[in-house]
Amino acid sequence: MKYSLDTNVIISHFKSDRFSDDTDRFFAWIKNSGHKMYIADIVYAELYTGVYLSQEAAVEEKRLHVEQHSNALITWNPSDYNINIEVMTPSEVIETEQWDES
Repeated sequence: MKYSLDTNVIISHFKSDRFSDDTDRFFAWIKNSGHKMYIADIVYAELYTGVYLSQEAAVEEKRLHVEQHSNALITWNPSDYNINIEVMTPSEVIETEQWDES
């Protein structure tokens, strides 16, 4: 499965916000599951805006990479999207995939 990440999921990981534990659990699950994560161009642009506004732009820039095709968009704000692919939270992905594997 291919999952696109929304900016807020990536920022959650970097900023340790209220979603960061579930976000990090999702990233660990993806790493071990063989699924792929992608970042759309607009998300990449939003992240780079933050990079260039940061005090350590060179360090922050090394933490990003981008691809563009996926089966689902992963976000903490699914109600913000009405698109042609599935929209899920990181927690929903893990729950769904664990259910499918059993």
